[in-house]
Amino acid sequence: MTMLDPESGYPIALMDCAVISCTRTGALGAIGARYLRHSGVNDVCLIGVGPINQAAMAALHHVCNDGADIGVVHVFDLNRERAEAYARRIEQELKVRTQVADSVEAAVRAADIVMPATTLTVPEQAYIPYEWFKRGALYIYLSIWDAKFDLYEHADKFYANAAESIERHNLTPGCLVDAGILKPDQLLDLGGVIAGDVAGRDNDDQIIVYFARGMAIYDAICGNRVQKAAEVRAAGQELILWEQGHWG
Repeated sequence: MTMLDPESGYPIALMDCAVISCTRTGALGAIGARYLRHSGVNDVCLIGVGPINQAAMAALHHVCNDGADIGVVHVFDLNRERAEAYARRIEQELKVRTQVADSVEAAVRAADIVMPATTLTVPEQAYIPYEWFKRGALYIYLSIWDAKFDLYEHADKFYANAAESIERHNLTPGCLVDAGILKPDQLLDLGGVIAGDVAGRDNDDQIIVYFARGMAIYDAICGNRVQKAAEVRAAGQELILWEQGHWG
């Protein structure tokens, strides 16, 4: 990501946008967990241990009373060695208990908070049916096509972090509204929950779906904050673009 001065257009910072984007996406998921998870201790399911779910788990640990409200973290990845290595790492760094799952089904069935972060691109690849979710589960949708449509037909409540997500017709939840599976007024605003204007979870038995949907502008906003924080801390490396003016 290149940050430009808004008046002159002169470049003021160059940074790795992948780190910012993954961290921002993970944080969006954790904010949903803070306000929508059921009371008490929650077991967690991580499907995929790439950078997005790693960021999400770090943020989730923070919003769950620094891990006090987290029971067991059930970890599944297509690469079992990577899942085992990540599980060992968060046991040491976050002081949480982990269980590397033999299957996605086992991980989902055991969890109260389910967070997939995968690279599926079409609805035909969906693999998580409604019947795998325990009562009271919170499904945090960080990726796109993991849950089968029957989840949306039977879940109790639906939330999104931005109303504009309905307008993205190639992604959930927009495509679900287009297909008539969801009505626009069923999709509730997480921001309203945070502000106290919209009801959150009504009881610990509800199955809730939270669509954590981001836009590129979020990365630019976060990048601006990173750049300002780096200036305060004198972090990063200063680059000299011109020793002297090109035109003399």
